Amino acid sequence: MPEATSAGRKGCGHETTLRGWNGMGIHDRAYYRETSSPVWGVTGGRVCRILVLVNVGIWVLQVATANLPRSLGPVTDALCMDPEAVFHQGQVWRLITAVFLHSPLSFWHVVINMLLLWIFGPDLEDIYGPKEFLAFYLVAGVCSTLFWGLSVLAAPAPLIPDEMREMWAAMGMADRPRDRAYGASGAVMAVMVLCALHFPYRQVLIMFIFPVPLWLLVSIYVAFDVWQFATGMAVKVAVVGHLAGAGFGVIYYWFSLRIMNLVGRWPPWRWPRRRASLRLYRPDERPATREDEELRALRERLDQVLAKLTTMSREELPPEDQEILRQASEAFRQRRR
Repeated sequence: MPEATSAGRKGCGHETTLRGWNGMGIHDRAYYRETSSPVWGVTGGRVCRILVLVNVGIWVLQVATANLPRSLGPVTDALCMDPEAVFHQGQVWRLITAVFLHSPLSFWHVVINMLLLWIFGPDLEDIYGPKEFLAFYLVAGVCSTLFWGLSVLAAPAPLIPDEMREMWAAMGMADRPRDRAYGASGAVMAVMVLCALHFPYRQVLIMFIFPVPLWLLVSIYVAFDVWQFATGMAVKVAVVGHLAGAGFGVIYYWFSLRIMNLVGRWPPWRWPRRRASLRLYRPDERPATREDEELRALRERLDQVLAKLTTMSREELPPEDQEILRQASEAFRQRRR
């Protein structure tokens, strides 16, 4: 799953095949499935679908522009996570662009990462919504590349044999290749951890045969990375990105973080919005028209007629008073229209 390159070391992927869920969470019940859609449908997993397509498209562009064995190509060179370029030259965009790159030397690197995202991502997208899920994925990716870069700066410089330097010189390299990393592994690891925290007992089929609870599968992934880092294996620097992504997933779940809420309140010194000038409207301030005068006169005469009705019946009223009642009734009907 991960991919990182450095002098004499390279991160190797874990080739694991997963398929579907067999658990009995709310997403597996019949009444939920009636309103949900598959990942590649119209609505379900929309962000996951877009992320997969973008990653695969960029990987194809990487392969098309690669100039092996001298260079991985201008696309990979310009967008990968290069600690020296980020921390010494200020190219901070590499922290996020590296999340969308994969090794042009390996087909399985992009396939496994996108397969895991496809399997574990849609449920989280349903829980948190498309915007929040995308923000979580991107921030997790930035954390993974950032901590990986910091670990490279903190690591001691390796001793490089003269034979290795001669080989690089024959390949047209003035010095050893710089430590670089690329891949969505850290962000995908965060997605897996967060999904396991929500659905720990959901069953996952490994190699289409062996059912394993999700918490155990994710624990094995994280434990393997911890073991690689603790034992000082050749890929110890690459797994720092995975552990950073896993840690971010735990923190996000434990503290119930919502990235979009934090973004909505930033910056805290926002200028107050300029309110539109409003003018209070009072009907009595409007110039009186002839129709208003007629209605006012009719209302006054109607009050007099109603006062008479307290002492006599309607049939006893004179014809002019009955005409006032008729006019008032007609005016009321017109206003209701």
